[in-house]
Amino acid sequence: MKKFLFIGLALVLALSVGLMGCDDETPPPDVWDSEIELTLHPTISQFASIVGEVINPWVDEVNALTGTDGGSFNVTIVSPGDAPFGASDSLSAIGLGTTDMGMLSPETFNLGGVGYLPFEFDSIEECAYVTYNLWTETDGVWDVDGQLDGVKILITAPLWGSQLWTTLGGGNVTVAADMAGLKIRTDAQAVESSTIQALGASPIFIGVSELAGQLETGAIQGCFFTYSGIGGAADLGGVTNYTTELNMIYRPYSIAMCKAKWDALPTDAKTALETVCGAEKSMEYAALHLAAEAEDKQATIDGPCFMPPPPTCYPEYGRTIYEADTSTFEAATANVADDWATYMTGTLGFDGAGILARIAALKVAWAALP
Repeated sequence: MKKFLFIGLALVLALSVGLMGCDDETPPPDVWDSEIELTLHPTISQFASIVGEVINPWVDEVNALTGTDGGSFNVTIVSPGDAPFGASDSLSAIGLGTTDMGMLSPETFNLGGVGYLPFEFDSIEECAYVTYNLWTETDGVWDVDGQLDGVKILITAPLWGSQLWTTLGGGNVTVAADMAGLKIRTDAQAVESSTIQALGASPIFIGVSELAGQLETGAIQGCFFTYSGIGGAADLGGVTNYTTELNMIYRPYSIAMCKAKWDALPTDAKTALETVCGAEKSMEYAALHLAAEAEDKQATIDGPCFMPPPPTCYPEYGRTIYEADTSTFEAATANVADDWATYMTGTLGFDGAGILARIAALKVAWAALP
């Protein structure tokens, strides 16, 4: 099961320092009668959809909260991007209190692999509901190694479904067999790499900033990315020729808070903050986020336009999106979840089969929601 080994330094850091907590051991006050200043760092561009459609409006909701004794919040968003910490360091950095809150990447903790299981979730809302519940249920039940002990997950915020983008060298992929022999970018998430291998392709670790250049030179022939890839940091419009709609995974990022900082909040402040957190809020923001996907999907068809005004448009980047029959892709990747569960149990000491069963139960519960 070497294909599931988490070799990233971030995981080692998370295990070794992620539980130390931020430097705030002051006992929580009894009364919330003043402004509480908090910082939040998104590990992604300020122009990314998850910032505009989820993080910014969520911060506005938090800052609108008030307490009966005059308490309030003042959350400041700190330099979206790779500093003061990037996605791979998000768990350890938030746990240490580098910022009070931050955008937590699922690849930084072992249980986060559920978010990369191919075709596990049918929608962004379902993914938000299931992952929030799974990651926040009774301590030690699923997160058996306590990687999340240093943080408090406030909401989960999945990305839109990932689509397959390929170059002329990769061809227009319409069935799983078309991927045989291709080199496909991965972000070093073990489950995603295993999925790419199951499809007959080779996973190549490449960061977003190098992605367009590697596609342009032919070092890789494709990648999985949301429709936002037509422009923005990925800039896939000018370096790919084909887009196949698969919605294979919904990467479930989270907004998390340093647990020690949370514990130090007045009780009334915690109660107020919890009104804009949880599974329902996660689903609410997932739905709002999804609504924004239509614009980038249309830009993929028409070709993107870039601001500032007057916009510069690239109609030559547009393409017909191939909406794949996913059955061949699902068949090719059918064993990935079971292999992951076996690895989680045999190598890491988790209850892998129990996790998959709990996911199934939560999906039933989500489907039954009014």
